[in-house]
Amino acid sequence: MKILHVLKSKIFSGAENVATSIIRNMPSDVESVYLTASGPIETKLLDFGINYIAVDEVTVDEIKKAIEKVQPDIIHAHDFGCGLMCAKSTNDIPIVSHLHSNPGWIRKIDPRSITYGGVCKNFVKILTVSEAVEKEAWFKDKMKGKTLCVGNPFSAKKVFEKGYLAGTELNDEKKNSFKSDLLYVGRLTPEKNPLEFIHIVDEVRRNVPQVKAIMVGNGELGSKCIKLIEKLGLHDNIRMVGFQANPYNYMNYSKVVVMPSKYEGFGLVALESMTFSKPVLGSKVGGLQTIVNENCGYICGDDKQPVDRALFSKHAIELLTNQATYEAKSACARKRAKEYDNFETYMNSVYSIYKEILGIHEEK
Repeated sequence: MKILHVLKSKIFSGAENVATSIIRNMPSDVESVYLTASGPIETKLLDFGINYIAVDEVTVDEIKKAIEKVQPDIIHAHDFGCGLMCAKSTNDIPIVSHLHSNPGWIRKIDPRSITYGGVCKNFVKILTVSEAVEKEAWFKDKMKGKTLCVGNPFSAKKVFEKGYLAGTELNDEKKNSFKSDLLYVGRLTPEKNPLEFIHIVDEVRRNVPQVKAIMVGNGELGSKCIKLIEKLGLHDNIRMVGFQANPYNYMNYSKVVVMPSKYEGFGLVALESMTFSKPVLGSKVGGLQTIVNENCGYICGDDKQPVDRALFSKHAIELLTNQATYEAKSACARKRAKEYDNFETYMNSVYSIYKEILGIHEEK
């Protein structure tokens, strides 16, 4: 079988990580091609040995050209926008719409939610990363009977190897460069809320003056983050390190991971951090409210105020100053991560979905 994976981002982030993991872990009878916008993502695709098509911008016309070239049996469209474009590109090829996020607009009447709801009939299957995606969607009636919550592929062992084992080879100076009290890992975009992280550090500093924070990631809010850090006089407290191919060293040497996201489809960074026994502070959105509990961290918000700065600050201070509380949550964090270890099961599920769509049955 031949699968065309369609993603429009030129960088390597959450959805791209999932798509490439799927491609690399399918059985030999699955031939995959990745359609992407030209950019930094190509370095990863080359490293992974993935067959890909790069274009200036992923559009309906470019998808049609890729379909003509690849002749796929199935199109695997990643995220809302690609699903819409793929629905406009073919009437004949089965489309899997894979939703990696849970943006705020899906909860209300919005041009985007109306449009996506209108094309749900074009998809043979809609994959979500958390039950919250379907539960909160304004168009959930359009998704009925097609939705399957698959979560995210996660291997605690693989994450641990990339962080802890790699860290054993570092000298003390290098280890110190990764150390932080509070850690932010994610794109510097409005939905990930990096500016709120900076405000939280400012609040924590009033009780823990020497608090050290690191921000891993890049994005459109980068310059605003720099300006806010300077405005609040946090240049000695917060260090921005940009995109990191291996963020796990930072997780391994942090104390607490902070996720003040405005929305999260799944919350993979939380699980990755817990693999290294790090408590997580997360907002009450999407998959985070399922993954994080009071055994391994805190949800810092409620239904009316999903991102509560006062709670983030309070619990961060508690974890940084109360060793007994920190150790208890740290021990439970690693156990929590192992509960979500599903890599092999996930890949088998995706493969089974492909076979089901094509009417391929197991030989008895």
